[in-house]
Amino acid sequence: MDLAPLPRFGWLLVARMPTEEAFKPVEGVRSFVWRASAVALGFVLLVLFFGLSRILKPLTDAARAMRLMADGAEELKVLPLARNDEVGDLVQGFNVLVERLKVEETARMASDEKLKFMAHHDPLTGLCNRAMLEDRMHQDLARSERHGSHMALLFCDLDGFKEINDAHGHQTGDAVLCEIADRLTRARRRSDTVARLGGDEFVILLADLKDGHKAAELVARQCLAAVRLPIHLNGVDLSVDMTIGIAKHAGLAVAPSYLLSQADAAMYEAKRKGKGNMFFPTS
Repeated sequence: MDLAPLPRFGWLLVARMPTEEAFKPVEGVRSFVWRASAVALGFVLLVLFFGLSRILKPLTDAARAMRLMADGAEELKVLPLARNDEVGDLVQGFNVLVERLKVEETARMASDEKLKFMAHHDPLTGLCNRAMLEDRMHQDLARSERHGSHMALLFCDLDGFKEINDAHGHQTGDAVLCEIADRLTRARRRSDTVARLGGDEFVILLADLKDGHKAAELVARQCLAAVRLPIHLNGVDLSVDMTIGIAKHAGLAVAPSYLLSQADAAMYEAKRKGKGNMFFPTS
């Protein structure tokens, strides 16, 4: 209600208006403000949603890639560095970690391979050791039983090695053993196995033979001739000889130790006949 005086007439004018009509403009303004605020808020939220998704995409991509590598679904690898901010710092830190892990993994694999090699090979000559020899003998004996092929075992013992070792020292002796190992492996087939049992004892396993006696005799003569060649070390010519005992086998598989003992006995029988010989047992 509004009051307005009229001095000329001595009247007081009274005007009345409903509240709804009086506040209608205010309500309109308030409604407009609410609608404008809602539209503005929606627009801001929409911008934030798409903007943050775009801003955080490198981070989510990096996190997804890290999870896949952690689960083993992907190979461990460095991530592309596309930004120079906090996300980029995170990715760079991860890449440094990956590089270190790769170095450690490479070192571990090399160590495992070295340990595996040492477990099956002679540390001086690199030839197979007794464990590897017996494993291959098991395989060759089973194959001989299945296919009816022949096999032969040459037990080789150096003659005159002790004299070289005593006169020139262990370092020279080791060099002689390495040279002999190299000569024994030359011209051998992929299916043949050359092993060092220790000291100056070597074993040659010949598998998949049609004629065990003929093949073993041929290889034995080749080895004897190769070993007798002078060994040139430190300006000195050294010479050794070799005695070889040979065991043949065909048919039902036997224990590797049995075949080794046969070849060992044949080697001692050859030494009784004179060093630098080879001997086949009668059986």
